[in-house]
Amino acid sequence: MSDSSSSISVSSIMVKNIAGMNLFLLVLRKYKLLGLITGSEPPPPQTISTSAGLSVVNPAFDLWYDRDQSVMIWLIFTLSEDLLTHTVGVESSRDMWLLLEQQFAGVSLTNIHQLRSRLQSITKGDSSMTTYLHSIKEIADGLADVGQPLSESDIVVSGGPVYSKPLS
Repeated sequence: MSDSSSSISVSSIMVKNIAGMNLFLLVLRKYKLLGLITGSEPPPPQTISTSAGLSVVNPAFDLWYDRDQSVMIWLIFTLSEDLLTHTVGVESSRDMWLLLEQQFAGVSLTNIHQLRSRLQSITKGDSSMTTYLHSIKEIADGLADVGQPLSESDIVVSGGPVYSKPLS
């Protein structure tokens, strides 16, 4: 089971807190559960045949199912309430992840454009330098959270933020 070969697009899932979602993915990696949502760990057969030819419940499926349902519970707790209605009837963590990615794939592009626009139009105004720089950092962190981190050249090429009065 190799999770490193699968890519996860956190940017396409809208959650209460992107940092919380990143933490969620770290926890899944730590406990070797990421394959459940990436698809690299598909469910084993629900039943197996014994040497006597009887069909019995597959213990490997029971273990997989328990792990998958735990991930679903964790995932549900990271979602905002308005997204929960979209997940009704979903039976696996993988299916839930795919549904959420599909549902909100376009939203992240809008968010990226909004964040970049905010960065280009931000002004210091009457704000303290600390507040002003915190606002810029918040935007840069938001872009990084959705997989679009700013490089130094991004800020230099775009002219950086506009100062409405000299820095003091």
